[in-house]
Amino acid sequence: MASPQLAGSAPEADLPEPATAEQEPARTDAPASGEAIEPADPAEPIEPATTPDAASQTHISDPLAPEADVPVGTATAATTVEAESAPVAPLPGFLADSRPVHRFSLVWGLLALIALAALAAQAVYQFRTEIAVLLPQARLHLETACDMLGCEIRLPRRAELMSIESSDLQADPARAGVIVLNALLRNRAPFPQEYPSLELTLTDEKDQPIVRRVLAAGDYAQDKRSTLARGIAGGAEKAFACSSTPTPARHRLSPLSVLSLKPHETENQVRTLITGSIAYDTIMVFPDRFKNHLLPDQLHILNVCFLTPEMRREFGGCAGNIGYNLKMLGGDPLVMATVGEDIDPYLYRLEKLGIARDHLRRVAGQFTAQAFITTDLDDNQITAFHPGAMNHSHDNHIDASLGARLAIIAPDGRDGMLQHARECAAAGIPFIFDPGQGLPMFSAAELEEMLGLADYVAVNDYEGKMLEEKTGRSLVDIAGQVKALVLTLGAHGSVIHAGDARHEIPTVTASAVVDPTGCGDAYRAGLLYGIASGWDWPSTGRLGSLMGSLKIAHRGAQNHKHAREDIHAEFRREFGYSPW
Repeated sequence: MASPQLAGSAPEADLPEPATAEQEPARTDAPASGEAIEPADPAEPIEPATTPDAASQTHISDPLAPEADVPVGTATAATTVEAESAPVAPLPGFLADSRPVHRFSLVWGLLALIALAALAAQAVYQFRTEIAVLLPQARLHLETACDMLGCEIRLPRRAELMSIESSDLQADPARAGVIVLNALLRNRAPFPQEYPSLELTLTDEKDQPIVRRVLAAGDYAQDKRSTLARGIAGGAEKAFACSSTPTPARHRLSPLSVLSLKPHETENQVRTLITGSIAYDTIMVFPDRFKNHLLPDQLHILNVCFLTPEMRREFGGCAGNIGYNLKMLGGDPLVMATVGEDIDPYLYRLEKLGIARDHLRRVAGQFTAQAFITTDLDDNQITAFHPGAMNHSHDNHIDASLGARLAIIAPDGRDGMLQHARECAAAGIPFIFDPGQGLPMFSAAELEEMLGLADYVAVNDYEGKMLEEKTGRSLVDIAGQVKALVLTLGAHGSVIHAGDARHEIPTVTASAVVDPTGCGDAYRAGLLYGIASGWDWPSTGRLGSLMGSLKIAHRGAQNHKHAREDIHAEFRREFGYSPW
């Protein structure tokens, strides 16, 4: 057996004592006696170690390595390379590097990359129109992404770079009372732009506005589908002519101006304050008729149960419903209400709809108002209503700083309705008094006060009869003290009393009759839109009727979805003209 050796050790005289039985050194094979290995590089001889520490640093050769004849006490270049390349045993814990190990640096790096990618994607989404114009080669990819995300790539809309170069208004010789508008529209931008909506104002001989119309792009562009898709080329001019509905005999055309170029918001941007309830509606459908289960001679001991196999929970409340429909039309609703601690799902919905939530006051310890509605096959309804936070509506206040130019006082807390009517009048904000199902809460004196403050009144046929009974006055008499009184009659249409005129508004046949819940609120959104737009009363009432018919074809008060262009087209199909 070969004798043990210490690689890279000092001369024999400096070797440590032989190992004892408790400390047996590792074994290796020694070279034959008298043989030596020549150094790998004779020009660089290996100096022997001269310190005890150097002598104590031993290297244990790999037992599987080929044998080598290395005399004890002789260090060569080969053995030095072997020592440097051999695995190093881990140091004891107290000698290990005390620097902390950054275990999560990779995770944080990945999260940072994900965040940057998300920000980049958000920027691309926000500025997709500009990117498509500046980088036409990216348009196809953007359109593909939008198909998946449900968005669209529209042409730019820069109102300050659009101008009306000339305009002319002529009577149509072939149609009595019809006017024809000729105008020249110029795109002063160096890039294509979307056709704008245009505001047409007719004034009398004293320069007082008497008629205002908003012309959507589809109302005046020729060869509409392809023309609208291409827009107006950069630096180009477009001449157009379109006819308008009959107008007052004495008028002239005021300068035509670009109203707005914001997507889907060109028609009506009058800030409209909507006070009323925000509520959750629990709606049940009774698959029969109430009258078949009520005994007329036993109503004084009424104890009846209606089996309702179908039930659902919807977003509702008069203020919420009116705001939803007005936003759909392109209005600017400002919803004011008091809500409970369970309002978060509703807040999220309003945020998605783009309806401001700044004036929704959360009341601690209260539920949001809840309506429990049972509807039968004749569209009759039995409703139980828990007001909850709505009873605190008087905590909200109205003043001119809201910037509202029109308002509606819809069913709300009793004190809140009285207070808001007074505050609207004090702030000079014209408003519709819409007492709704809250009408029984008020005394005759309180009703008279609110009627005296209101500019408009809206009631259905049942509420109209109750209003007459409580005040002791006819609706025609009440209409004489306001600008207009609107009476809705369900399937029989509606009537608008304005001044000495009585305007009968026809119903619009719905595609289906599914659920009447919220139809009155949809009608009132049409009223607000028409009033804010300066429309005549027949057109305003017809829009309300159309909105009610669109709503009744869907379950729930806020589940109908219609593009503004589709509403415009439906109005034209139904009534033969467009007031926009």
